[in-house]
Amino acid sequence: MADAKPTVFSIPVQRAFADALAAGLIARYADGALGLAQGLVVLPSNRARSAVQAAFVRAGGTGLLMPRLAVIGDADLDESVALALDPIDESDAIPPAIDALKRRLMLAGLIEKHNPAGEEPITGAAAFQLAEGLGRVIDQLHYEEVAPARLADIESALGDLAGHWQASWRRLSLLVDQWPKLLAATGHIDRADRRNRLLGRVSKGWRIAPPARFVVAAGVTTAAPAIARLLRTVADLPQGMVVLPGLDLGMAGEEWDALGPVKADPEKPGERPLETHPQYHLKLLLGRMGVSRDEVQSWDAVSEFDGPEARASFTSLLFAPAAYTARWQQAGDLGPGIAGVTAAVFADDGQEAQGIALMMRHALETSARTAALVTPDRALATRVAAALARWDISVDDSAGQPLGQTPPGALLLALAEFAAAFDPVRLVALLGHPLVRAGEARLGWLDQVRRLDLVLRGPGLVPGWDGVTARIAERAADSKSRGHAEAEASGDWWADVVGGLGTALAPFAAGVPAPPSVLLGALQTALGWLTGEGAWTGHAGRALSELFDRWALAKGDGPALVAPADFPAMLTDLLSGESVRPPYGGHPRLFIWGLLEARLQRADVMILGGLDEGRWPQQQSPDPWLAPGIRRMLGLAAPERQQGAAAHDFAGAFAAREVVVTRAIRSGGDPAVASRFWLRLAALAGELPEA
Repeated sequence: MADAKPTVFSIPVQRAFADALAAGLIARYADGALGLAQGLVVLPSNRARSAVQAAFVRAGGTGLLMPRLAVIGDADLDESVALALDPIDESDAIPPAIDALKRRLMLAGLIEKHNPAGEEPITGAAAFQLAEGLGRVIDQLHYEEVAPARLADIESALGDLAGHWQASWRRLSLLVDQWPKLLAATGHIDRADRRNRLLGRVSKGWRIAPPARFVVAAGVTTAAPAIARLLRTVADLPQGMVVLPGLDLGMAGEEWDALGPVKADPEKPGERPLETHPQYHLKLLLGRMGVSRDEVQSWDAVSEFDGPEARASFTSLLFAPAAYTARWQQAGDLGPGIAGVTAAVFADDGQEAQGIALMMRHALETSARTAALVTPDRALATRVAAALARWDISVDDSAGQPLGQTPPGALLLALAEFAAAFDPVRLVALLGHPLVRAGEARLGWLDQVRRLDLVLRGPGLVPGWDGVTARIAERAADSKSRGHAEAEASGDWWADVVGGLGTALAPFAAGVPAPPSVLLGALQTALGWLTGEGAWTGHAGRALSELFDRWALAKGDGPALVAPADFPAMLTDLLSGESVRPPYGGHPRLFIWGLLEARLQRADVMILGGLDEGRWPQQQSPDPWLAPGIRRMLGLAAPERQQGAAAHDFAGAFAAREVVVTRAIRSGGDPAVASRFWLRLAALAGELPEA
């Protein structure tokens, strides 16, 4: 098997990947009732699986039995590994992966306890925030199969680094050395380590005993060594094939070489790859698979969602390396390559959202026409969904919504901010939240909240529960002297609020550092008093409840003490990393896709929104642990590689039949700079027609 030529295909960028894949597999394997159903398709993520399922349904006509679909995780390591590829021998069981929240809390506790001599201690919420970055470093070491022992091998290079990087390095070395022992005591392993072990076991098993069914690995672009080995194994199977998305087979050889090496050359330490190019991560993947680009074949199946053939060569020209952009002068007529592409520039991101919503609404005027907004800017996606809701159009945002922006999550954050710093304005907003006292008693409750709002207005209010109580008593005495009976009722209502909400939030009112579990328990009790079961129902409520349960199962792991004033920031950081994805049920012809969803599927109208620098590609957060030079020496991916992946996603969406690109002159109230993709497009194609 090792001597056979690997079977690797690429679906051209202008083709709709999922639909072309489904059409090609049906043509190859739908021989008999069970021909297709006997196969296995390996995909990069759960969202990719949904896209391929939908493509098979569209291509199936009267019906068919689909192949088995398995998921191996995505490039960001943020999806759970779902390898249902083959029965596993229980004698070779792999330890379970540690829960992500428990690991973060454990790392935060480790950061607190282990500080190099002479360094300022990191405690509380700061340790919790740094633990997220430390977890990413550990994942990346697993991802690139870099042994922690290698950290000591580059100790001699630290003299060239700034002082703060040397301090971070000393702390990181200590933590990475301590973490395996702490993790082993729990009986778990890191999720990235577990995925590597799973992939390695499957690769080894298939090399020894190739499966009798056909196996297709499709849409996988992650260049992790473990994944590259699995893809090479699949490509070498008698009935196996690898199908890549958008590999540029027409790119000139010298341009391909200009993307740089896939493996560092010790004799050329200054030579760096062009990781921002949309083809580099595919070149790296092929290099780690041991496959030449010349060995990759073009997928011949087509679909009704494909873009024009000329768009592929235009996109290749658009992203030519800087040294080869002189080719733009000899490009000739670019009209066929940009046919169907229009642009829209808006005054600010609010108007951009309104304009995109109008375009999507207009698409519904044509029967069976579909439209999709593709953007990494979740704020823009939220605004567009809200604008469409004004026409009673519900649209699914497949990338989900941060838990902190859902009603239960927003109420929890508002409660934490109020608890950390008593503020009458926050108090009124909190008590008037839609989830508070929902039901028959809400009207009476809101009447009391309005009275409280009026009472709190005016100068001289002493902050705190006692100050509000004194103000209410003062107004009640004045009202009673005038014969207003409702003042007494307001006083009773406020006493109930103090007894319920004030008592629950007592750990915050003490103003002294407390264990995070105590502060979280106080918020949980307060939420129960305010909403009953209302905060825990629905998709977002269940996600919030699960988060509380996971924290409880951590059993005291994490920072020992957190200042109440710091806890809201800690909670905001945690909730922003949790997404809520409700089941599909929105409009069948309108979609909002993140970049992961748009990689493999198409709509009739593709709206590429948020093309401002910092929005698409998104601004990269600096790594607080590793200096860029140290990352290169360790062989870890540079942050710029994510920009290359974003460029690849842009190229795939841009190659659709009908495309609208949009940007805003001002974003978030500040002047915005056009995305590098927009600037390249303007420089090559000139002024595009207005949408």
